[in-house]
Amino acid sequence: ISIMRIDLKVFVLPFILLNAPATTQASEPVAVVRSLVSLVKSFEGASASDRRVAAAKIHGLLDIEGLAQRSLLEVWGKLNASKQSSFVALFRELLAKVAYPQSAKFFKSLELEYEDAGSLGDKHNVLLSVTHPDEGLIEIEFLIEPKSQKVHDISIDGVSLALDIRAQMQKIVAEESFEALEAKMKKRIVDAG
Repeated sequence: ISIMRIDLKVFVLPFILLNAPATTQASEPVAVVRSLVSLVKSFEGASASDRRVAAAKIHGLLDIEGLAQRSLLEVWGKLNASKQSSFVALFRELLAKVAYPQSAKFFKSLELEYEDAGSLGDKHNVLLSVTHPDEGLIEIEFLIEPKSQKVHDISIDGVSLALDIRAQMQKIVAEESFEALEAKMKKRIVDAG
């Protein structure tokens, strides 16, 4: 799966809960997911300005900086603070321009079931099952960092989003360069319009 292609099953699953039923006593992790749902729903038919506002709020619910750091591994440590910040901003823009709008369209009318599954190691686990007309049954696991209440990782049918992104980024950096990775991300943003 190419990071520049932004495969829907990889990048959109933080937002798969678009039609989650309400509960009166949702846990904080489920509330985090509910916030994602509401914000992603707002992308459909929204103005560019409203999308920017929603994207900024979504960014606050995802551990994007941690994901960037875990994906770049030793390259992250070689970047100065300004370059790290610039890369995180680029990653956020890629998500806002490509993943969030695709998520709103792809998952807007799905039926799903979710479960607050409690702790998994040092993270809180929210499980989801959704049946998509084209993809069939998809099982999604959201890992939420208890202190920050941010989504740390998502696994789709047992495949970790964080590990997949890391593998893609590491491949580009190893075969080309960090600068090539940035250039490919920027091109994908431009192509998305």
